[in-house]
Amino acid sequence: MVYAVELDDRIFEIRRGGSGLVYFWPKAEATGNTAATFVSASIYKPGDSTTAITAITPTTRTIDDVTRFDFTIDASASATYQLDENYRIDLTWTYLDADAITRTQFDSVRFDVCREPMNPRVSLNDLIDEVHDIGARLTTMGRAVATTQTPEIRASVFGAKGWQDVRARLKSQLQGQGKILPRCLIDRAALHRATVAAAIRLVFMSNAGGSDSESAELRDFWAEETSARVREIGPAADYDSNQDGVPDMTLAGFGSVRVRRGWM
Repeated sequence: MVYAVELDDRIFEIRRGGSGLVYFWPKAEATGNTAATFVSASIYKPGDSTTAITAITPTTRTIDDVTRFDFTIDASASATYQLDENYRIDLTWTYLDADAITRTQFDSVRFDVCREPMNPRVSLNDLIDEVHDIGARLTTMGRAVATTQTPEIRASVFGAKGWQDVRARLKSQLQGQGKILPRCLIDRAALHRATVAAAIRLVFMSNAGGSDSESAELRDFWAEETSARVREIGPAADYDSNQDGVPDMTLAGFGSVRVRRGWM
């Protein structure tokens, strides 16, 4: 296959009460992306490995000569889909190996159910606002990958990857407080600023030379800037423990919690 933007190495976010797409690119060891046949799939609540919410069948798409499974998640039943992390799709699929033998594979895809999906939409303009010549760098990168990869596409890809970086930082701090990300009421402007910085760091990291190169220095600068902007989110983040949309707690920083109202 030719290069394709996958972005399936992440936790997908579905709006509670709505629906959304979760997709999966079948890959086999020593093969990579492959043509595949869907067998079965079921959705499970976080931590539940025995009782499925429902069975689900994806739309099977062929992209070049490989397969992608697109699952449409209907989270309209709010009593079933609570605000929580790590809902799971357990799926079974098959493919033909190099010896034309049918192999069966088992995989899981995770998604969160959120009041508001947090994934910031980062554009080329967002990155140029911070680094005026970054478009030229992204143009060069895109040409090296595939003729279809415009600087706008590359900026969006780095934005999605940058969000995964920011999300991992927030999640690691919240876990120490016994909190989960889907119940955080986070200032979207602060979240966007942090994600843009993380995306720029990844741009410079992807073409950094030696430790004394300009790209390496810029990578390190934007790594520090990302950390600073993530810290800025702390005072802007409220927490809703009972899903009523009203914050009962303010995260005074991602290392301490100031209680505003307690719940039994």
